[in-house]
Parts: sequence; C-alpha cells; structure tokens
Amino acid sequence: MLPAVAESNAPPWRWRVLVAVPPAGFGAQLGIMRAWLDQSCGPAGWASAPAGSGGIVNDAVAFYFAKRAAACAFVDRFSCGYRAAPPEGL
Repeated sequence: MLPAVAESNAPPWRWRVLVAVPPAGFGAQLGIMRAWLDQSCGPAGWASAPAGSGGIVNDAVAFYFAKRAAACAFVDRFSCGYRAAPPEGL
C-alpha cells in the first residue's frame, strides 16, 4: 500500500505531481512506481494521496516530494509526454 497523506494535512513536502489514473487502473505499473520511489527517494521521502477532481475520487493521484529534483526525476521517469493544460484564466 502506498504511504498516504490527506490533502488538508499535507506534510512539509513542497512538490506535488498529479498523475491521472488510467481507465483500467495502474496495474503492475504501480508496483514499479513504488519500487522506484522507495529506491530513489527512500520510503520517507515521498507520499501520495487521492487527488480526484469533480467529485471523482479515483481519477488522479497526487505524489508529494520534499525535493524538487525528486519530483522532476519522477516526471522524467514516468511521464508519457502528456501535459495538462492550465484552467482558463491562469
């Protein structure tokens, strides 16, 4: 199970990466991601929490990092090249 943190009780980890959950779920990829996170950041160097939008609880996960370099490395390792567009007005 992933270390979890409630959004309102977010620890001092400054960097957040939002990841959309694929329609069929993460499958085996979640285990790969967790192993990489533990090896690269240490078990206490990252956390995650549901980050659903629009009332849908399981459509996204927020990964939290203490260091910017760790967040960037996570994106570099697991990004599929997709980038979310900012909401209008931002």
